[in-house]
Amino acid sequence: MALAAGAEALGLRAHAVTVDRLEVEQMLPLDRRIQVTTRLVRGADHEHRFEIYTRAAEDRWCRHAVARIAAAHGSAPRPRTDPSEDSGTAVSPTDFYAAQREAGVHRGPALRALSRISLTAGGRAETEIELPEEAAPYPAYRIHPAMLDAAIQSLTVAVPGRGMADVADEPYLPVALGSVRVFADVGRYARCRADVVTLDDDGRGALGRIILMNDSGTVTAEVTAIQLRRMPRGAVPMPLVHKLFDTVWQHTAVPAAASGHGGAASTRGWVVLAGDADARADAQRFADAVGSSGRPANITDLMDESGVSAAVADAAARSERPPEGVVVFVGGGPFDGSDVADDADRTIARGRDLVSALSVTARSVAGAWPGRSPRLWVLTRGGLVVDGDESGHPTTCALKGLIRTWDYPGEAARMLADEPDVRATLVDVGTADDVVAAITSELAISGDDDVVAWRGDRRYVERLSRVTPEPREGGPAVRTDGSYIVTGGMGGLGMVVVRWLVDNGAGRVILNGRNGPADTLRGDLAELGTRAEIAVVTGDISSRGVAERLVAAAEETGLPLRGVVHAAGVADDGVVAALNQANLERTWAPKAAGALRLHVATADRQLDWWVGYSSVSSMLGAPGQAAYASANAWLDGLVAWRRAAGLPATAINWGQWSDVGMGRSLTLSVLDPITPAEGREALEALVGGSRARVGVARLRLDRAAAASPEFFEKGYYAALIEDSGSSSRHGGSATDGETRSAATAPAWSELSGNELRAQLADGLTDILARELRMPPSAVDRERSFPELGLDSMMAMGLLKEARQFVGVELSATMLWNHPTIAALTGYLAEILDTEDMSDDSSLDVACESASSVLDALFDSVEAASARSESGI
Repeated sequence: MALAAGAEALGLRAHAVTVDRLEVEQMLPLDRRIQVTTRLVRGADHEHRFEIYTRAAEDRWCRHAVARIAAAHGSAPRPRTDPSEDSGTAVSPTDFYAAQREAGVHRGPALRALSRISLTAGGRAETEIELPEEAAPYPAYRIHPAMLDAAIQSLTVAVPGRGMADVADEPYLPVALGSVRVFADVGRYARCRADVVTLDDDGRGALGRIILMNDSGTVTAEVTAIQLRRMPRGAVPMPLVHKLFDTVWQHTAVPAAASGHGGAASTRGWVVLAGDADARADAQRFADAVGSSGRPANITDLMDESGVSAAVADAAARSERPPEGVVVFVGGGPFDGSDVADDADRTIARGRDLVSALSVTARSVAGAWPGRSPRLWVLTRGGLVVDGDESGHPTTCALKGLIRTWDYPGEAARMLADEPDVRATLVDVGTADDVVAAITSELAISGDDDVVAWRGDRRYVERLSRVTPEPREGGPAVRTDGSYIVTGGMGGLGMVVVRWLVDNGAGRVILNGRNGPADTLRGDLAELGTRAEIAVVTGDISSRGVAERLVAAAEETGLPLRGVVHAAGVADDGVVAALNQANLERTWAPKAAGALRLHVATADRQLDWWVGYSSVSSMLGAPGQAAYASANAWLDGLVAWRRAAGLPATAINWGQWSDVGMGRSLTLSVLDPITPAEGREALEALVGGSRARVGVARLRLDRAAAASPEFFEKGYYAALIEDSGSSSRHGGSATDGETRSAATAPAWSELSGNELRAQLADGLTDILARELRMPPSAVDRERSFPELGLDSMMAMGLLKEARQFVGVELSATMLWNHPTIAALTGYLAEILDTEDMSDDSSLDVACESASSVLDALFDSVEAASARSESGI
């Protein structure tokens, strides 16, 4: 842009113009909605200032870059006839671009122009650039943007001491260019030499230069004094489309041998549990069918906790004939929303009690067998929306959220989060389908799907997929003559919504929270109140009458209610948060019960939209978050039912946020946080749209798979893994542990006791700092891992690198028993200094340490559970 503006303004050809001191003040993500303009201010000294601005929908201009432009001196091309021979280490461009995608730098086909990368010692990269066909030519280009971008890519990959995992973790991006010169037509092919001149002591910045040459070695372009800066993934602008997800149903062929004959050859029995009367009828048909072939199947009441435990224990005692499986018949059917106005409490209690009963069953099954426990099958009827004419049931969706948490890849991650180690599958059949045929067919199919639907003889599996926002139909999302309700409105995420409503001209906004606004919020509300009518209605949205008071407040000045955002919620977070009735009631009250009461109170209003703030945990599962995942999944199901009933509804499954909401205090390694600006952009695109549910998150499959390779074995993630290109790196030659700059284990036996402890402490601190994405100096070695922000997925990454560093096998429980760098250092020093590994002299220390960490963990969970704030 600077070259084009300078050439046009000065009346010169590109080779006669130089661009100097170009500084990038903030990144500029281009899309069709953003206006871009350039400004050139003439200076008295023949040097002119060039600026780039954008203007988004709110009509505020924003400056992104500034530079100096002048007529060039010495414009003749400089020959270079000796391009160096290829003697470096080859790097796969495919791997490089996969790492870039994982870092949030999503280059489309037109910008993936590096065809060869060769690295040499000292920070040099020799590359070849061939512009793809998608990089369309344009006569006004002085140098093709894709060519210049690929040249700068060459410099970022030349920074020494970084592997592909480091590229994915914190990519280098240019923040300033010293001088840009184009000497001749660069064309669509070039050889590039990129040199890193200096590297900052902390490794966060680098300075370099690039030269573009043609085949004969003649220099066609040069960029000097390029300043690179390592950017946290969250700071890299990511197009909205790369942050949007949903699930799709994929039809799978059923093997002929599986049709109605699964498990017929087995003589083992079953543990059969049943919920309501309809479920018991299904269970009896199943028991009759398998009993006729000599396989006993006694039916136990699912809601009888002691009876379930006894039935499971009895089956486990018959070790010579373990059961074929544990089958739970839930029954149900499509949601009948006609009577919830009078029976909302019982509706919520029914779903919550089923989640609790199923969790008790899973823990009984997981604890009863010394070896691998039998699979848990959960049978429901018409509870999931597979066909377009189905309405589903929120309770079935809640059970799906629960099972997805159990099925979260990584046994050790589940163990650290105190989730039952049980293999489980939810099988939803049509309302009139043969449940016996479905379960027996399912048994004959080898697979690890956790959610399956049968409609007649057709089998469907659920898959995570990217989605594209569809244009909103009708008028604007926010009306000046309308009123709006925001529950959880005085929390961080709620206030993002409130500001968005006011900025877009909402006539009246009603905020709801259990308590009034904090002192820090009163000033913001006063400012917003100068531009719109703002009112606060306090009260627990899950209590009777509160939702009706909100509607009355919204309409009391005569403006009709046009939109609702239900953003209230309570997280039950922590490394350990075993599901129980207390945290079920605490998390379900605002999220599920509050949503149902809002539905009842607004069902007869002519709304433009009704938005439920859900969580990505209901899509992905979240170890330690079973109560929260199931509550959000219940909300997802209610939204789907509203859609089927012809009412407006959208569930936005938010990932982790930065700066606002409960998510700012969490460190979730499977996600990078999204900023409030990104959240607002998503809100703008999704409110009033045609989708019932959309997940919004910066998903980190690379980190998740590095800690638990099982991610690549789950069909649920297959489409996203293929799209990201991660499978080739994690399933193939180089793993994260091999490519990243991990600590290297010294020869422990050659060190004195003090040296051994010092090097262990330094190496473990470096590893922990990488997992927490903070400098080693910020790690408090006496502070517990949970307090530092380590979650269960990060713990697996820490464990994996610690094994490599120390050189001995380490168990996951080690992190429980030794929860600080200081404690872990002492424990590992004893192991490395002990000849007889069978004599664990640190047992007493481990038991004392385990006791202290358990106390700290449960104190942390208790405190977190008591916190109530809108958000995810």
